[in-house]
Amino acid sequence: MHLEIITKKAANPRNQSLLFIHGMYHAAWCFDVHFLDYFANLGFDCYAMSLQNHGKSEKKKATWRIRIKDYIADVKQVVDEISTNPILIGHSMGGFIIQKYIEKYEAPAVVLLASVPPKGIIGATLAVIKNYPFSFLKANLTINLYPIVKSKAHSRYLFFSPDLSNEDLNTYHAKLDNEAFLAYLDMLFLDLPKKANIKQEKMLIIGAENDKINSLKDVKNIAKTYQQKYIMLPNTTHDIMLDPNWRNAAREIHNWLDKEVFYLC
Repeated sequence: MHLEIITKKAANPRNQSLLFIHGMYHAAWCFDVHFLDYFANLGFDCYAMSLQNHGKSEKKKATWRIRIKDYIADVKQVVDEISTNPILIGHSMGGFIIQKYIEKYEAPAVVLLASVPPKGIIGATLAVIKNYPFSFLKANLTINLYPIVKSKAHSRYLFFSPDLSNEDLNTYHAKLDNEAFLAYLDMLFLDLPKKANIKQEKMLIIGAENDKINSLKDVKNIAKTYQQKYIMLPNTTHDIMLDPNWRNAAREIHNWLDKEVFYLC
């Protein structure tokens, strides 16, 4: 399968690369706005992938039929194409995919940004039902999740900072894709991570104080499940990598990589 990969190479690369995995409705572009150049300038070869049916990646079957296991296969395909086994950095659903990926495969380290917790996406679902019940009902009746983000106002509330300019909002909203209904059900209850199968030692968990989708309770659930510490970013919304305060997250990741991981490289 052809999968879109946006690549930013470091001028003087370290021996360890970074692979960024997006969340629901997004694609590789969301990391190309700030993160790829930032980390490439720090010496990391950077790759941001678009999962199937997202961005410029191939569409082989109807979006609603895609499962989380299909997304895991996408990640494995890209990992195999990268010469060095990359550190995995996943946002939201991307963080959930990483949790499922490391049930079967090894990664030198992982970073979970505003991630769906191992208990599933129930918290985010209740938040959408509370705020946008008719959009949620339409999405379920049509097996089509796009109505939830069709409105720019809905997208701003769920993903973006109120300080984001209207110009940027228009740009980002136009790039949002539909999301897989069965993958959503996998994250709700059908295919949750199995803690017993996950032996990951190097894990950074980052949450956002103003996240309307994954709450502090969700971040704590990830940390408790994997017995890791977590960081909460103040004045930051769900789309951490697109937030006006994105540099705070980037610095936390960089500091952690240098302190806890880079000796592996």
